[in-house]
Amino acid sequence: MKRKGTSFSGKILKEWKTALLTQYLNIVIRLFIAGCAAESLNVSKAVPQEHWFLKMIEKVAEYIHKILENKTDLEKMILAHLIDTEKYSVYLYKKIKGKEPPEELRIAALGHDLERGFRDGKVYEKMYQSDDGFLNKDFLKYHQERSAEILADFLKNNHYPYDKIAKVHTLVSNHETGGDFDSNILKDADSISFFKNNSKHFIEVKTVESSVKKVLKKLQWMYNRISFNEAKEAASPYYRDAVLKLEKIK
Repeated sequence: MKRKGTSFSGKILKEWKTALLTQYLNIVIRLFIAGCAAESLNVSKAVPQEHWFLKMIEKVAEYIHKILENKTDLEKMILAHLIDTEKYSVYLYKKIKGKEPPEELRIAALGHDLERGFRDGKVYEKMYQSDDGFLNKDFLKYHQERSAEILADFLKNNHYPYDKIAKVHTLVSNHETGGDFDSNILKDADSISFFKNNSKHFIEVKTVESSVKKVLKKLQWMYNRISFNEAKEAASPYYRDAVLKLEKIK
């Protein structure tokens, strides 16, 4: 049965699209000004592809919303996490490099956990029962690669350039461990958003499905893997709050 009213995920997507529209309008204004200047100087002007990219990232946003909208127990956490990861990727990149991030990074951030929308119960059960729990290397590898595969397939079906798809695939395939600068930005943004959006679910639900000890290890790992001081500064308040709440359960 279709839910009445606007869902939480619908509100998030609406807010995100409003912010995206504002960015798009700013680009249109810049293009208009640049066009007028070029015309007055009688020089040729290249047409940036920013407007085309904005349409693609909006398609990705609508895609993840469609996948998650009927999974009411997960949509608040996962959708908010994905959108905030994209926002924090932009924030960190601009703060550290002083310029806008590449479009592939933003798209990778927005779809880096798509596997969560296609959960294989057997894979998750095996992970819960393993000694490493949420940090099981086979599970992390599966999660990264499956998410990358799902997102890459979507981009292919929407005629995104193959070189850009390859970049997105690489970023998502390494978002748990990082590697190069962009991969580390995504990893760190993922951690900040995890503490902001996911930690409550882990404390209230995952401690029952798994154990307090395994959840604590997950929290510690998500914080200790952060590469940039700017990201640690943003994550620290959420991390401390999560650990304090978890200690009350012990």
